[in-house]
Order: sequence, then structure tokens, then C-alpha cells
Amino acid sequence: MMEQQEKLQYENYEIQREKYADVMAILHDVEKHIKQMERLYQEKYTDEAAAYAGQINDLLRPLAPFPYTGNPILNCLLSEKKKAAGLAGIRFDIEEFSADLRFMRPVDITTLFGNLIDNAMAAAARCKDDPYVILSVRGFHEMVSVRIANGVDREISIKNGELQQKGIGILNIERCVNTYEGSISYTYRHRQLACSILLNRTEDCRERSI
Repeated sequence: MMEQQEKLQYENYEIQREKYADVMAILHDVEKHIKQMERLYQEKYTDEAAAYAGQINDLLRPLAPFPYTGNPILNCLLSEKKKAAGLAGIRFDIEEFSADLRFMRPVDITTLFGNLIDNAMAAAARCKDDPYVILSVRGFHEMVSVRIANGVDREISIKNGELQQKGIGILNIERCVNTYEGSISYTYRHRQLACSILLNRTEDCRERSI
């Protein structure tokens, strides 16, 4: 599990390093952009100045993670996965995210959602028609419900809610779920594989995750 966590952390580091390089490239020319907009305003070219400002905004927008959740780590992860899905031609919908995940360790958040989304995207990528991934996370009482569904190109073997074939990523998901005294189950229907997870956010689980 540690090797998988280190791999995910390294991948996240590489993503942030590339994003930092993009930010620095834009910041390098910020002074030039500001002076250009000042000249346009001074010459009363207000429409052109507004259009120029809009172009700068378009450059900066992809660098900021969309606030899907109240968790900055998860926002970065979801933003990058959604971007990767788009590049791969996969529709990635986040239907709802109304849960507070502050009870989870950052490394567990990365392990759980990183593996869930990677597995779903890998399976969806093999679909010829409408490859998709749908994620929803809801909180209620002392529990958090996570559901991720994706299209598949073949029937998936499931027995009593468990996958019959498990890779390292799935095993790491299960270990993470067990840390929070949760449960995990899979369903297959009409070319869709769905993974449903319940996490317990009681005080005992918070202490155990520290």
C-alpha cells in the first residue's frame, strides 16, 4: 500500500510542479500585460482593454482548481482528473459533493479518490459509445456516502457485492475504507459498474486515522 501511496503522491507532485511552471510563465509577462492594458485605457480603447483583460483571465482560469469541495487537496485532484478525462474523451460528471471530509487524512483522500477515479476512467476509456464517469459524495449523520459509476465494455463478475478480480488499486481502496470502519460494494447493470462506499466519521475513526 505504501508503494501505491507514494506513487499517487509523486504523481500529484508532478501535476503541481507542472502547474507551478505554467504559473511562473504567465507571471513572467504579467507586468507587460498590465502596461499594455494601461496604454489601451489611456488611449480610450476601453473595449480593446476589456477584451485583453478577458484573454488574461482565460489564461489564468485553468491554473486554479475548481472549488468542487471545501478540501483544497481534493479540489486539485478532481480538477486534474476532470481535465485528464476531457483529454481522453471521457465525460466526467460530479453530480453532488456535500460531505465534509476533514476527518480523513490527506493521504487517505488521495488514495481513495485517486484510485477510484483512475479505475473508473481506465474502464470507461475502453467503451466505444459515451465513455463516462459519474461521482457523487454525500454526508448524513456520522456517515459519508461515496458512489462512482462508469460505463464498461463487458460484463463484470460480481459476487455478494464484491469484485471477483482485484488489482492493487482496489485493494488499497478497501484498506482505506477499513480504516474508517466503512463498507464497499459493487453492482453491475446495463453496462455500468458502480462502486458504493460508506465511511464512518466517528471520533474513534478520526483518532485511528491520525
